Amino acid sequence: MKALRMLAAILAMYIFTGCGSAGTSTTDQQGTSVTVSEFGNVEGTVKDALTNSPVSGVSIQIGEKVSSTSETGFYSIQGVNTGTRTVMATKAGYDSYSGTVTDNVTGLMWQQQDDDITRNWADAGTYCDNMTLAGYADWRLPSIDELESIILLGSSPTIDTTYFPNTNASSYWSSTPLAYSTSYAWFVNFSNGYVYSTDKTLGYYVRCVR
Repeated sequence: MKALRMLAAILAMYIFTGCGSAGTSTTDQQGTSVTVSEFGNVEGTVKDALTNSPVSGVSIQIGEKVSSTSETGFYSIQGVNTGTRTVMATKAGYDSYSGTVTDNVTGLMWQQQDDDITRNWADAGTYCDNMTLAGYADWRLPSIDELESIILLGSSPTIDTTYFPNTNASSYWSSTPLAYSTSYAWFVNFSNGYVYSTDKTLGYYVRCVR
């Protein structure tokens, strides 16, 4: 099972707002500090920084106190001790926006749908390097470890098709060459979720990442 990773990996995606029991308010991102000058509650909301919409299902932790956000993005933590407290947040799963999918565990942003064109390994890298999507121009071909991270065994194709629709049950290139043969590179076959290596001149599908 994937371990939860702090939202610090995707700071650009979320905005945290909080208010301490004494009325000290902050508007910042994950990892902000809230000053609690008297024993009491800390309340706030978590919103998507791109759409300004509330984000539900986010676990909020201040010291040993834990809460989670509601459908409106609101949370409330009771019995927080006085002092300056760091607010941390975790959220598992994916979020999609403007043709991209962000993995809340790894912090990677993925191209949501590939262009259904097969390319050799060199052209696959060039395609990602030249791509602009959702306002970003720093796309690249994923490493084999990164590509493996979106495998979902037990489904067909072996990926979460809710977030990655129209994925081919076929092979997708990674950027990782075979260590003992520079003419070969690793790929994932999304028909079965297995990892293989093959000649870089073959034509496989491409999903870019940043």
